[in-house]
Amino acid sequence: MKLYVMLAFRRVAPAPNEVLVELFETLARRGHTLEIGIAEELIMSPQLLQPKHDLYLLKSHAPLWLSLAGILHAQGARLLNPFLGCRALQDKLLTARALREGGIPAPVSWVTGDLQRLQAIAAEHPLIIKPFDGRRAEGIRVVRNPLELAGVPEPERPVLVQQFVPNDGMDLKLYVVGSEVFGVRKPSPLLRERGPGERCAVNESVRKIALRCGELFNLSLYGVDLVEGPDGPVVVDVNYFPSYRTIPGAAALIADRIDLMLRTTGGTLNGRGRPQTDDGYGSAIWPAGEVSPRDAAPVDRGRAPLPAVVAQVSSGDVKPREKLRPVAVSRTLAGASPSDCPVP
Repeated sequence: MKLYVMLAFRRVAPAPNEVLVELFETLARRGHTLEIGIAEELIMSPQLLQPKHDLYLLKSHAPLWLSLAGILHAQGARLLNPFLGCRALQDKLLTARALREGGIPAPVSWVTGDLQRLQAIAAEHPLIIKPFDGRRAEGIRVVRNPLELAGVPEPERPVLVQQFVPNDGMDLKLYVVGSEVFGVRKPSPLLRERGPGERCAVNESVRKIALRCGELFNLSLYGVDLVEGPDGPVVVDVNYFPSYRTIPGAAALIADRIDLMLRTTGGTLNGRGRPQTDDGYGSAIWPAGEVSPRDAAPVDRGRAPLPAVVAQVSSGDVKPREKLRPVAVSRTLAGASPSDCPVP
């Protein structure tokens, strides 16, 4: 099968992402042909872009790749994860609304472009202020009272404001592959001192919350961030295709997931392996008695000769082109000829 991997451009790469390296090697051994693209390094004509691969892996959160993924999605391309769910997760306003409508415990939220209108709310509750389209905890502020609110610079764009959930300063990060849910406890990004995470068990109630998040957005490779509040776990963020760095065997699980999707006859996969139509937020609930991905037919793990698929893969994505040395991987954008999309 022909796969296209949409990766983000990173100028600073502290270390290769071993999970992606192993994933690419595993997929190549199983006989798949991989092409890797960094949108910022390509020249392309959107009107000429057509799906020519069996599956597109959207690993980038960059607006450019999301827009191009939308063009492919509109023409029927199969994406893992689906475009509409990924697009919704990039907008924290849509995410906040969808979570609460879907029965997920999530903070009470507001949106505004004028922070002074929050004075009465800040007098009642500590607040978290974040960009509505932010990621990686960028631009997040904690405001505990109106005095602290007055010291926050006026935002250039509207912000999402959420009621602060009292917690012990530790986040529970969940990494999901299909129906498999893994937990890692890490210091909150709101703390100045950050430390490494530690793997932890995931109880059934938290697992159900994680899988419900995947159902809401039609995701099968995703992460969920929770805090333990006074009334139980609260979801504070959902993101698609996280790094999976701390999860043993993640590359093989992701490769199995890709093979499972390629074996389906159409549609996309929801969080538990069911083919379904990509109609925005997921609506299919795993029916009782159905076979889970773990019980599906075994994957052919043929030992084809392994090319050097990729040499440098950074924290979730790839390094700049001067440090990227793919050997058996084309970086020409799918759907256009080399003349349309010359590689710099």
